[in-house]
Amino acid sequence: MENIRIKGRSINSGLEIRYNKHALFLGLIVFLNLSGFYMLSGLPVDPTDIAVVLEIVYIVYILLTRRGRCEYRYKWAMLMPIFFVLVSSIMANYSYGQPLWFGIRAQRTWLFACLMYFPIVKAMKRGEINVRTIFAMLDVVNVIYVLLVIMQYILGDSVRFMVVMSNERYGSTRLYVSLSFVLISYFVHLMRLLQVRKLVFSDLFFIVVTLFLNLSVVKGRMSIVCLLIGTGLAVLSIRFTIRKLFFVGVLFAAAIAFLTSEVGGDILTMIFNSEESIGGDTSGIRDIGREFFITQTLSDWKTALFGCGFANIDWHQTVIAIRYSEGIYANDNGMFGIFFYYGFSFVIWNFLFYVRLMIDAWRRNRAMFFLLLSDLIKIYTLFPLSYTTNIAFAIVCAVLEGTESGDEKSRGFQIGKKRYRIGL
Repeated sequence: MENIRIKGRSINSGLEIRYNKHALFLGLIVFLNLSGFYMLSGLPVDPTDIAVVLEIVYIVYILLTRRGRCEYRYKWAMLMPIFFVLVSSIMANYSYGQPLWFGIRAQRTWLFACLMYFPIVKAMKRGEINVRTIFAMLDVVNVIYVLLVIMQYILGDSVRFMVVMSNERYGSTRLYVSLSFVLISYFVHLMRLLQVRKLVFSDLFFIVVTLFLNLSVVKGRMSIVCLLIGTGLAVLSIRFTIRKLFFVGVLFAAAIAFLTSEVGGDILTMIFNSEESIGGDTSGIRDIGREFFITQTLSDWKTALFGCGFANIDWHQTVIAIRYSEGIYANDNGMFGIFFYYGFSFVIWNFLFYVRLMIDAWRRNRAMFFLLLSDLIKIYTLFPLSYTTNIAFAIVCAVLEGTESGDEKSRGFQIGKKRYRIGL
């Protein structure tokens, strides 16, 4: 895939890049991972399945046409999803009589999203794409995406152009949209704003918009807590400056205002008194589900080690066995739901892998460190980035490896004649 001879500017002011076919292809996959920005519901094939096909094409194309040995820092860790998919399908057959193919098929989006790590890293080490280009691609896709989400939020039910699950929380519309890719851009621009001496519109844009989406559009309490913790620690990580003092003051004032709001009160209730009813909340059913998942998984040594198996709700016996019709969902219980699917083997793999990634991120890319840190905190009630059905996690791993491969252009941002590092 040769570079496209088009020079353009990303939303990072003064950052000139050369877009290439790899970036465009990855951008298309990101677009389909997000269900075509939730606007392609009328297709005969689900957009996420089209994304899987493109991921397979990209994997095969790169690995077959880019011959030669390539060292992968996270090779064995990123091959583990193959093991989990196979074993969880076997365990689902053992637990519910679910056919093996049902378990494998239901995990296709997660599996191939993880395997995208390999072609991205190989293309990076061959110099065909770099970290800076990947970030710029995500910026462009995310700008379009967040503007569409905000527009849909403002229009509400009067005009529906995005097919996405929604309900009402705190007196206004709540949209269940994915922010995986937006958060990557958020932490990159946050660290840049904290470390670069010049204010850039794109940095302010992503910080303000991401906070708005979390607080006003998605309204996930755990997501908000993790984002605020990650942001606060990122601010505290930089050396003491007037800018840091200003940010600390703003964050302190914002925290007081937030905790005195309705959503802030709900978060405090969730943290300190989980048994107390929270208006229209799912905390009660989550407690029931958590207890059920733990009890079922620990009932046998095989299920404790490998889980009860990945549940495909197209198999009737599975639906009954996992109490799905009672409103008990694995994705509402974070790592407890994953523990139910895969047992201690996944929990151990995920913890050790995150520790390794965060050590690397602290040394090479602080933006990715705070992204992973906030992601790790949320696993009590939400799935981690390592278990999402899009390529966000593969991109994060590839970015950390790409900064190690000697790609100097990926090690900072250039503004005018000055170059600044972003914690790499």
